[in-house]
Amino acid sequence: NVPIPAGPPLSVSSPGTAASSQQPELNTRPCEESLSSWGGSSRAESPTPVPEPAPPPGRPRSATMPVTRPTAPPPRISTVIEPDMSDDEGIEYIKGLHITGNLTTGSTITAEGEFIGTPTFRWFRVSRNEPELIERADGDKLELTADDLDCEMRVECVGQYGGKPVTADSQKVGLDEKTRAKIDDIKRKGESIFSVRSTPTGESRAIIINKDKIKVRNKKKSVIKHEHGKGVTVQLADFDEQLFTLHFEGSPVALSFNAESSMQRNLITLAIRYFAPLGAQRRSAADPSTPQTQPPVQ
Repeated sequence: NVPIPAGPPLSVSSPGTAASSQQPELNTRPCEESLSSWGGSSRAESPTPVPEPAPPPGRPRSATMPVTRPTAPPPRISTVIEPDMSDDEGIEYIKGLHITGNLTTGSTITAEGEFIGTPTFRWFRVSRNEPELIERADGDKLELTADDLDCEMRVECVGQYGGKPVTADSQKVGLDEKTRAKIDDIKRKGESIFSVRSTPTGESRAIIINKDKIKVRNKKKSVIKHEHGKGVTVQLADFDEQLFTLHFEGSPVALSFNAESSMQRNLITLAIRYFAPLGAQRRSAADPSTPQTQPPVQ
């Protein structure tokens, strides 16, 4: 016989009667009904899983993209041209500067030489050893006008990288053959008429120059009459090869005109300066129509 250990007394109840020690059953249905009435749920809903993006066709899911690194270009080797050196002055940025071209009115002269880089230029007309800057000229070329007659031309050049200015001078400027022939004809006739246009109106005008006076006429009458003895000066525009202005001494009147060409402007200027020496600012003592043999500058 096996002994049975003592334990708590068993409670026996009759059928249909609950034992006194049994716990009452919890009723959870009212909570479920309450949640369902508010649209809720007694159970937590699990989130919808997000599908993993599919890999590109023909590539397994675990494959990685290859990385291509750009290669650096090979180093560029530049060629350095060494300029001529002078023991006393250092680098010669300008060498052999000189002026070429025909030294006659209406011609174009050029500054030439050996340059390192792009130099800058300034031009001067020199009369009686007095240089006068020519405002219109800032390149290597210069067109000669009536203002340059009987003057030496000078070019001043400065290298792109600095340094001292280098200059070159020419011989005196003379008359071109065509202008010389017309001046001789004016002297022989004693009078000349030029058709011009006034500025800024653009109206037609006639300038009549003779040995005694200068007259400016429109289609009906003379606008002005001025004796040469009182003085007349001609001012040529720097940046317009046809524009010029007449200044009458002793009068506040100044008239500006456009000539038909740069040659006609030169001819008007020389005719006035020949007949009106008192008003000529740049006329030399020599007769401008006197033949001058000026060979081209080499």
